[in-house]
Amino acid sequence: VAALFLDANLDGWLDLYVTGYVDWTTETDLVCTSDGIQKRYCTPELYTGKPGRFYFNRGDGTFIEQTEESGLAGSGKTLGAVTMDINRDGWPDIVLANDTDPDQLFLNLQNGTFEDIGLARGMALDMRGRARAGMGIDVGVVDSTGEPTIIIGHFQDQMNGVYRYTQSGYFEERGPKSGIGPLSIPALTFGLVLFDAELDGDLDLLAANGHINPQASEFSDISHYRQLAQLFINDGYGVFTDEAPNLGLTLPMVGRGAATADVDLDGDLDLLITENNGPLYLFRNDLPPENNWLRVHLAGQAIDAVIEVWTGTLKQSRRVRAGHSYASQSEKTATFGLGSFQNADTVTVRWPNGQVTRETNIAANQTLRLRETGQ
Repeated sequence: VAALFLDANLDGWLDLYVTGYVDWTTETDLVCTSDGIQKRYCTPELYTGKPGRFYFNRGDGTFIEQTEESGLAGSGKTLGAVTMDINRDGWPDIVLANDTDPDQLFLNLQNGTFEDIGLARGMALDMRGRARAGMGIDVGVVDSTGEPTIIIGHFQDQMNGVYRYTQSGYFEERGPKSGIGPLSIPALTFGLVLFDAELDGDLDLLAANGHINPQASEFSDISHYRQLAQLFINDGYGVFTDEAPNLGLTLPMVGRGAATADVDLDGDLDLLITENNGPLYLFRNDLPPENNWLRVHLAGQAIDAVIEVWTGTLKQSRRVRAGHSYASQSEKTATFGLGSFQNADTVTVRWPNGQVTRETNIAANQTLRLRETGQ
């Protein structure tokens, strides 16, 4: 379901990680039913997980599988994957959202291998020590601490996971405190993506929701096959409120993928949601243009480049990635909300090869196009 391109060893060539789900064939198929008549999805706990695979780029147009050698086999049952740099050493790490197995965080050891530190650092299980049904995933800074937060979509009756990294080196589960946890309990969340909906300088969250069982409403008063998407608006301090009903997201659907892009080139991000066995839904962002913005486009792929924008004392950061959410890819041009600021004081790009590009006093409401030195 999920795949990532990343330069795992910083040699300038993009490597590939492809997730695995379960070991299933038509011969091993199980028949599960809730009414004794109609077949439905079986819980993944009934199947053996299928590990992901890591392919090292040789630099000559070919790849070689290095899954076992790299330590990236994982447990399988993975539905979401994303890269981050948890210890800020410049080497990309990998986070996996697993379905009924503990989530995983693979730390890049800078020698071609990775170590799973998710359980030890406190982001693999819920607050009661139980694995949840992980679906989509995204990472970003959502509050004034400057530390990254991992957000994972979960099954109905399970709070979505909100894991904020702390200076102690461990994660704090902030599902209840953030407001996202309680509001997500009635929903079954697949795709989710962090973005700045109102261009006010903080990251908001889109969640695409939809059940897997068409008869879901027959077994629970709060369960529905078709569900409303949620748009969690950030108050700037990492506390969210679902404003979807007030912002036009009022169409129930069997939501799966979620992504963002500025499709009408007006500076704000529009929303794309896919539906299981249904159409694509494109929601144009028509919020009042009260705030200024800056978009930064990096020449080439620039996967794993980090863009930082300073306005006054506020620093915003975006990582250019190939893969996040659930079976989705948002545009790689980074959008920054500047609020009332008429310009960005500084824009810094840390390229994957370690080079740094810095621009100052950039006017708002434009797309800044940058190229790595020497390209």
